Amino acid sequence: MDNKENTKKSTAGKLIIHLLIDAFLLVSFILLNNMRSTGKSLHEILGVAIGVSILIHLILHWKMIVGYFKKIFKKPEFMPILRLVIDIALCASLFAIIITGLLMSHTLLPSLGIQVGRAGREIEMLHKQVTHYMIYILGLHLLLQWKWYICVIKRLIINPIASLFGKRQSKEIA
Repeated sequence: MDNKENTKKSTAGKLIIHLLIDAFLLVSFILLNNMRSTGKSLHEILGVAIGVSILIHLILHWKMIVGYFKKIFKKPEFMPILRLVIDIALCASLFAIIITGLLMSHTLLPSLGIQVGRAGREIEMLHKQVTHYMIYILGLHLLLQWKWYICVIKRLIINPIASLFGKRQSKEIA
């Protein structure tokens, strides 16, 4: 196997990891928006898991984040600035949700021996309000990244399936 094939497989592996983390984040967020579907304990655990996944997501996308900053400072353009603003708003809102959620923890932190004071109604309202706005921010984030998702899905799923059918046809003809 030559170096080019190794690079293709390595890149495909990275893309799969990116896609799986993104899918986990989206599905978890959808589940978390209906606490009845998860219950309090799983809601709190998934909230922390999302926080850890976001950190991994940011680490995996670090080169792209740095690239946005470089683009903005070299040649300010609307789309990179918009993406960066939305991504910062998304990150800030997610961490606000996680922090307010931890302040309201009834099961996860107490089970670890960490006692938090009774969070006031204001914390609960902030948690819900930020979550509400974050849904729109997440929608904008996904909308601005839709071309990337289409390219990755084509490369990892559609093209390999199409090549399988193409190879079968060529074997049947021969």
